[in-house]
Amino acid sequence: VDHEAELLQHPVSSSLDSTNNRTTNKLRVLEVGSGLGRCGLLAHQLSDGNATTILTDGDTDTLKQLRRNIKNNTPEEDNAISCRQLLWGEEHAKIFLKEEEGCKFDLILGSDLIYVTSVIRPLFETVRVLLSTTIISGSKFLMAHCARREGNEVDLSMVLDVATQEGFVYEALMEDDDISVFCFKLK
Repeated sequence: VDHEAELLQHPVSSSLDSTNNRTTNKLRVLEVGSGLGRCGLLAHQLSDGNATTILTDGDTDTLKQLRRNIKNNTPEEDNAISCRQLLWGEEHAKIFLKEEEGCKFDLILGSDLIYVTSVIRPLFETVRVLLSTTIISGSKFLMAHCARREGNEVDLSMVLDVATQEGFVYEALMEDDDISVFCFKLK
């Protein structure tokens, strides 16, 4: 997971730079499937105070540790980063969006997310519902995917097929060994 977070650093920095030229409101960043939050914490740090960042996970025990990690790795006065539970799927995402007062996200991040086929469609449904379509430079979902993980039943082509079916176009930003970083945008 650490290697995937490192691979996301350049695409995240570039995305933050290209969208930080906005004159109103902070950039809205969401990490899905945060786990311990390394990618989301890194993105928040790279935003240099120009982002509101929400780290999410579906597991309540993981969220407890995630809250501790945010507390231990951000200044006490930084109230622009938080974590919440987010279960994947279109209906869950719509509820989450309503709780966010309809404010969608400019940048969605994910790393080491997909191990079983049953989560592919719910992930992309979630991203489709929560990704903003109004930002001039183009909102995006950056995802690092590890192809050869023990017990992984997911082939990369399965992920890309579902992404296309859910209305995304994609580009491989980098590939290193068995880890790829993709940028997904809504058509």
